[in-house]
Amino acid sequence: MAARDTSRFWRKCRIAFRRVRMCAWLVILVLLGALLYLNRVGLPGFVKKPLLQKLRTRGIDLQFTRLRWRLDHGIVAENVHFGRADESSSPKLTLDEVEVNLDYRALARLQFQVESLILRRGSLVWPIRSSNTPPRSLCVSNIQTELHLLPGDRWQLDHFGARFAGGDF
Repeated sequence: MAARDTSRFWRKCRIAFRRVRMCAWLVILVLLGALLYLNRVGLPGFVKKPLLQKLRTRGIDLQFTRLRWRLDHGIVAENVHFGRADESSSPKLTLDEVEVNLDYRALARLQFQVESLILRRGSLVWPIRSSNTPPRSLCVSNIQTELHLLPGDRWQLDHFGARFAGGDF
């Protein structure tokens, strides 16, 4: 009788272990699927809206084609445009990528706090208009920099690099 009770106990342990193992594999599969979705399709709207709102309150209005999460860089906006599209005489800044660095301690409290933006492969075109001359523009290309958003509505540029008039600075 005692041998029968122990065999039932081990049988129940094996069944429980199989169920826990299946649940663990299912959780891993769902997490990998979610990461693949965030990487390929992009972040859902309920994540984009508060993030963009925080950036707008800091004075940055991003217009982009896709906002996605990448494993190596975090949240990345692609094909970013700054500037007014309706005015041809206003300066226009376009970037291939803008990496958004968040404060992860605030994110743990479900608050979006943007620490910095890393700008990659950008170009600035500033039209110069004067009377009696053909229209010209000032072009700065290959802009690479890190923009820190400091308290008190202050910004700090670090590691700025660009190409202008054939020279790098």
